[in-house]
Amino acid sequence: MTGMGKVLTLLLSAFFFLLFMLMLFLFFIIPNIDERPTESNTVKLTATITHIEIGTEKNGYVIYTSEYDRKIRVHKDDMAAGEINGYIGKVATFRIEQKWSEQWNNASFMPPIVALCIQGKDILTLESFNKRLDDSYRKGRITCAVFGGIFLLLSVYSFLRYRGRFNAPWLRTLFRKKHCANSKAM
Repeated sequence: MTGMGKVLTLLLSAFFFLLFMLMLFLFFIIPNIDERPTESNTVKLTATITHIEIGTEKNGYVIYTSEYDRKIRVHKDDMAAGEINGYIGKVATFRIEQKWSEQWNNASFMPPIVALCIQGKDILTLESFNKRLDDSYRKGRITCAVFGGIFLLLSVYSFLRYRGRFNAPWLRTLFRKKHCANSKAM
């Protein structure tokens, strides 16, 4: 390998190692991004449902209320489509996180609902919201682990190529033997 090729291989190894470190950082930071919603760090609000739109928001429903001039977004897995018309005119009790309560009156902002109860029926509980949150974090962590492993392997491979210790003669020998065995069989 020439001088410029060695430098590029070393830079490539450093780049892959930095990507590995980023994936490692994200792997451990993803579950700790937000505090889990609980009854102590959420605000309970009550409103009367006037209208429900199906599928207008990504993955869910939009609930309009008479008390607030705003929309409430609910995930599609939390409400059964057949029950929606029965909820119009009913009183809904829902929870939002305290950090979003100051922005509740901002018409352009739609905070996530972490719990929803309509006429005494739990549609979304804090436990089910936190479980869905954990499931989404798990998918992100798996992705970080897979890509982190790939980047670490690429970094080690590039570094060994830089040091001249990974020319893979065993791989070439293995390929030649297999190729020769196939050509002799003909």
